[in-house]
Amino acid sequence: MQTMITREPRQTAKRLVIGRFSRGEQRSFSPHVTCWINPPFYERCSINRHSTGKSALYLLGSMLLLLAIVVSGCNHALSPMPATPTPTPTTKAVEPLTAIEMLDEHQGWALTATSILRTSDGGSHWKNVSPANVPYLLGLQGTFLTVSTAWVTAEMSESEPLRVLRTTDGGNHWDSISLPQIQGHFIGGPDFINPSDGWLEVKTVEATGNKGIAIYRTTDGGKTWRKVSSTTLQTGRAPGHLPWFGKKSGISFLTAQTGWATAGEATNIWFYVTHDGGVTWQPQPLTWPSGLVYPTATTIPPIFFGKDGLLPVLINDLTHHNLDLYVTHDGGVTWQSTSLTAPYSTSLTASDMNHIWILDAPSLAVTSDGGQHWNQFTPHADFTNVSALDFISSRVGWAIGGLEPTQSLLLKTTDGGHLWTKITYSIL
Repeated sequence: MQTMITREPRQTAKRLVIGRFSRGEQRSFSPHVTCWINPPFYERCSINRHSTGKSALYLLGSMLLLLAIVVSGCNHALSPMPATPTPTPTTKAVEPLTAIEMLDEHQGWALTATSILRTSDGGSHWKNVSPANVPYLLGLQGTFLTVSTAWVTAEMSESEPLRVLRTTDGGNHWDSISLPQIQGHFIGGPDFINPSDGWLEVKTVEATGNKGIAIYRTTDGGKTWRKVSSTTLQTGRAPGHLPWFGKKSGISFLTAQTGWATAGEATNIWFYVTHDGGVTWQPQPLTWPSGLVYPTATTIPPIFFGKDGLLPVLINDLTHHNLDLYVTHDGGVTWQSTSLTAPYSTSLTASDMNHIWILDAPSLAVTSDGGQHWNQFTPHADFTNVSALDFISSRVGWAIGGLEPTQSLLLKTTDGGHLWTKITYSIL
């Protein structure tokens, strides 16, 4: 089912406003009084030296009474007026970013727990481009191909089907496509290799560390989706199916036909390949690094730069708790281990095959030779609450974090990760 969603104009002051000030009440004060005495008044009120004593006393008393009233009014009017209280500025907290993908130094996309955002100034200001007539968005994960084209998966209530949101105009309008799968959770975001071909992996059931899954495919840019394979307890051992055992961690495709599936906590390196667009799958053996004793491994979906690719593998044994990067230079036909020295972390980003960053909060591990050597250091910023990184080059990158609005964090580096500048961002 496909529904066209039109994004309605949003009121910028409705939510997430930074730097809003409370206004002081306007006070009413007495008009300013200018005190003066008209000289003719003195002439009129002056004492007539030739009058009788009674008249003189009467006139003198009247003049003194009037003068006292005037002077009293002057003193009251010239007394200092109370100062208007200076408004105290208050800053309204913004939602923390849960994902960020910058396309260049200015243009990019981000997600919060409930919103889809776009920036055109490097992250200082974000525009909420979420579809206005979708009541709520949960469990958001996205793939952002260009400034205009993006896909975001959303998990609705238990009684509603899973949903894929699709835009081709930068979020001004969204298509909402419902999958036939009602109960389940997306494993990773949509995987698109071009504007037309994409895949989704959905967890359908989980038991004792194993996951049943379904894989959906689109060839029309996400307008329609069809299930191409599934794994259940009954099919998990059948040839051509992904196995039942293992905590599935995602899928990644290089071409319209060739892709890989990964999983974790296995006594072998869990790595499967397809050559027919995800319909059938076969194991692709990988060699363990030398010197391991009773190892287990978790594989993470590979990242590709043309035919070159990086496959993160988390390895545990009696003496190791590290990440190893397997590399390919022939489109995934063969993979080789690099070095078992990187920190054990699933938060990894790469700008190319050589420059890779691993978040091991509150520190960073960086390589500039494709994982052969790693430099681990503490950045010149508080990385305690940092949750994800995104680099667009060997020097320029962003870090996000924070679990509560009061902890919202957005940092930027222009020297490869050593020095970071905090961005106080707003969401409109």
